[in-house]
Amino acid sequence: MIEMSKQLSLKVALILLLSAGPSAACDPEEMINELRAQCRDAITSAVALIEPIKPALTMPERNAVETKVKEATALCNTDKYSDG
Repeated sequence: MIEMSKQLSLKVALILLLSAGPSAACDPEEMINELRAQCRDAITSAVALIEPIKPALTMPERNAVETKVKEATALCNTDKYSDG
């Protein structure tokens, strides 16, 4: 009796799962938007970690950091990535 109940529960769960339709994760545009958001969040976190040491950096080092942050941010908003 309990085994039948488990099987029935599994079948009901499977039917509900399949009838729910595709999720947003299956939508390529939504996936790209999510990846872009994660990319921007990672850059924001990296910038926050760099802030405390910025005063110790030389001006060329600060400029290099700013340039790399701008480049990384631009890459977050593009779908074309290079190996370089």
